Amino acid sequence: MGEDIRKINIKQADAYLEMIRRPVGIRRTEEMVYEKLRACINLRFGIPGETEDDFRRLAVISIKRRDLSEQGLPEAVLEKRIHQYDCHQTSLVTQMKVLFVMYVEQKLDIRLEDDEVTATEDLKTFSGLVFRALIKKE
Repeated sequence: MGEDIRKINIKQADAYLEMIRRPVGIRRTEEMVYEKLRACINLRFGIPGETEDDFRRLAVISIKRRDLSEQGLPEAVLEKRIHQYDCHQTSLVTQMKVLFVMYVEQKLDIRLEDDEVTATEDLKTFSGLVFRALIKKE
């Protein structure tokens, strides 16, 4: 059942990005891009309805919610996993942000500057980068 929900979430997230890429009946604005990206990241991270804007906090909420529901891990173990680094010295939280950014770039057929994305800590700022990249592309 969990796998079915993930597949549905991915399809819905793809649909939100398609609404950004090809808006029908509405004008693409920075606020519209933000709203669609908000829905998209919540679905991709498995945290529908979440209102947090900070990438790091969104990733932590996602990790905790997923691990608590699937494995029932204690809080201390979750905290250790969140702060653990892989062989590239990258945390799980950073990996989630990078993968989300790459997903958005691919689906919207845009390229964001690495330095700008790295400096971006919240979804609102990221939405502005995406909006400007789409305007540039047109």
